[in-house]
Amino acid sequence: MRTSVVVPRWVVVLVLPVVLAVLPAPVRAQPGWYYLPELSLTETFDDNVFGSSSGRESDVITRLSSVLKVGYRSLPLTLLATGALDAEVFAKHPDSSGLNRTQAGVEASWLPLSGLTLRLDGAFTKTETPSELVSNLGVELGRQSTTDLSVTPALSYRLRQTTSLEVGYAYHRTESGDVTTTTHDPRVRLTEQLTRVDLGTLTYGFRVIDTGNSSVSAHLVLVGWARRISPSTSLILEAGPRIGEDGSLDAEANATFSQRWPSSIATSVTYSRSQLTLPTQTGPSNAQALGVAVTAAPLRSLTLALTASVSSVQQKDETISESAGLAAVYRLTKWLSLVASYRFNRSETRGVAIDHSLVTIGLQARYATRLDD
Repeated sequence: MRTSVVVPRWVVVLVLPVVLAVLPAPVRAQPGWYYLPELSLTETFDDNVFGSSSGRESDVITRLSSVLKVGYRSLPLTLLATGALDAEVFAKHPDSSGLNRTQAGVEASWLPLSGLTLRLDGAFTKTETPSELVSNLGVELGRQSTTDLSVTPALSYRLRQTTSLEVGYAYHRTESGDVTTTTHDPRVRLTEQLTRVDLGTLTYGFRVIDTGNSSVSAHLVLVGWARRISPSTSLILEAGPRIGEDGSLDAEANATFSQRWPSSIATSVTYSRSQLTLPTQTGPSNAQALGVAVTAAPLRSLTLALTASVSSVQQKDETISESAGLAAVYRLTKWLSLVASYRFNRSETRGVAIDHSLVTIGLQARYATRLDD
């Protein structure tokens, strides 16, 4: 039998944005100040709370999630402040209850001159489940207090009608326990509109991964091609060598094939190969991931999404992960929806496998609001 729970102060902080948001009039698509809140209340059955290969422990988790964006949107200037909170109550493991995920960020873009665009994206996340930071890989990393900071400034300039130049820099820092990794990734990209449906890119990058006791750097040269095969079909390819400072040679690649079908069905297949860092682990890893996604709207109020992926992460040992998920959103009213999902994940290293399943059901409220009407 579950004991009663005293509602803490942070619950008010989570609920208040949506309570206020349902009062004003709906948002209109024009320049101005906007308030974009979202609130979810869900129940999740987790059959492996701590991501263990043996002695698995299950639990039922009550989760209250709040997401908020507020800021100004217009053609020359967009500035949005974002925030998110996840508060959880564990039925069997009360010591794990609390504010287990927080996030704050900024999204900004500015067009000071014709053809010139400046962008800045940044986010800080604190979580007890570091696997979410590399969710596309499906790697099980257990429960560990982890912080993640990313800052990505970028500048793009249209040199002529068909040619543009982009200069960007990505900074990424992750701390998990006594493991801290920092990645610096500046890049220069030249884009050319080859034909009405073909786009070509040439990218040079220099990546530095610092893990405290060691540092690994590499030069990247990537050639890309994007083609709109038909009004409903597109293909994006990008690949090239990664040349280490020690003379090592490897490959980096990204590919996406997307297709829209009749009856509101969309499919996509993605592939990526890169060098990255994993929370809780020291040193860089070589990772590959293949993913498939299918979305459908069989009813006007119902949206379904099916996903599946397989990945390989190679460091000292190779970890193979496989995952599949099904999600459904049923819109009850303009701002309130019923959500449900199931996800299964299997991660195996040196013959030791970790199986993890989650079943979630709940309510989601979202209501975009124009503040200066």
